[in-house]
Amino acid sequence: MLSTTRRNPPAATAQWITHRQLVVNTKDQYTPPQHVKRTTGQTDRFTVCARVRPLLPAEANDPDMYDCVTVHNGRTVAVHSGEARLMKQRTKHTAFYLDHVFGPEEGTEVVFQKAVRGAVASSIPASGVDPVDSTVFLFGKTGTGKSHTIAGITHLFATDIFNLLHKTKDVAQIGLSILELVAGTKGFNVSNDFVTDLLNDSEIVHFRDDEHGVMHLRGAVELPCPNAETLNHHIRTGQSLRRTQATTRNAGSSRSHLVYLVRIRQKSASSEDPSSNPILSTITLVDLAGTESKTDTLYHTDKNQIQDSASINRTLSTLKECIRSAAAGSKVIPFRGSVLTRLVKKSFVDNSVKTVFIGTLSGIPADAEQSRATVKYMGLVKWRLRDFMVEQEVEHKEEPNVPVRKMTGPAAKHSYLLLKTPVLHKERPGKRSTGAESQSLDG
Repeated sequence: MLSTTRRNPPAATAQWITHRQLVVNTKDQYTPPQHVKRTTGQTDRFTVCARVRPLLPAEANDPDMYDCVTVHNGRTVAVHSGEARLMKQRTKHTAFYLDHVFGPEEGTEVVFQKAVRGAVASSIPASGVDPVDSTVFLFGKTGTGKSHTIAGITHLFATDIFNLLHKTKDVAQIGLSILELVAGTKGFNVSNDFVTDLLNDSEIVHFRDDEHGVMHLRGAVELPCPNAETLNHHIRTGQSLRRTQATTRNAGSSRSHLVYLVRIRQKSASSEDPSSNPILSTITLVDLAGTESKTDTLYHTDKNQIQDSASINRTLSTLKECIRSAAAGSKVIPFRGSVLTRLVKKSFVDNSVKTVFIGTLSGIPADAEQSRATVKYMGLVKWRLRDFMVEQEVEHKEEPNVPVRKMTGPAAKHSYLLLKTPVLHKERPGKRSTGAESQSLDG
């Protein structure tokens, strides 16, 4: 016999606030945990930095958009996102402790002076000091300001390198008058597993290794640059010839990796070909193509666009494997997995090379997980994960009087994605606090 007893009505469902309200209400009160202990094995070989771009005008004017990345004390960057798990709303705060962090208000000149100039100076011969090679990587999601950053860095670099060389000439005139330094530049378009020289009518470049393991580039030209104006001109020429394509996030997204090789050679009065003179040091600037999330690639319909994305992701995956191997102290670095990593292999196998990683980040909520991934992979080249990253989760407490408003505009499509955002780490390597209090971490 069926029971006719009436059940008590269900309790009132707690109101849920929007992701914008959830993150904005907590991020301004967030304080990163106390500085964590660092590992010291990599010393000054690597420099890891992050640069956060400002919100674009259309983003800033959207009432439902918010900035989910904050910068603290110039060395810490935090990524904030709203999540829904186990029928509870939470805010996840991920703090990264790096060598330098540049906020939206800081210009490219500050980035160059603090992050790049030291590595460039180490490649300039000085009295009693042997120069070393240096490499600068620009890494990040498409639409985060990589091209803007590299354009400013290369302009400042072209002027600064000749100022440094001028000082060296004065010293050389004193004791080494026969030494005069010549700077040459090559711009390479690395995509689809082949290399072309942008300063030589896009001719194909072939790699050849000699018996000493030194790589030679056949088919590439090296243009002499006697002054900053000439160097800047060649750099701008290479940048103008780079392949770009409209994507869902960027109307002029770079779809290739651009590599600048600036070689400093010893000039010989008897040599007719400057490119045959001994190389004193090499400065490599690498502007990587922008990564794309799985959501971004869903809108690709053109076959070439799909192939380009696959090639870019394959190359970046190989680069990440090299970073993981270097972080683990492995004697075997898989740099042969792509042409790009072959070009920059000395950054991972030669302990004397100074390498700078600059990750560009976007503060919009749709890029939160990509921003986390960008900083995570860069930091792994220098520290253990628990030594530079701390995650905290704050559970949203019910506030009955908080109004619930339907999201509209561009931010509305991010709401579902944020609700379904997976946890970045199944097993977090460091301690995690579940309240608003800060918690320190021992290395």
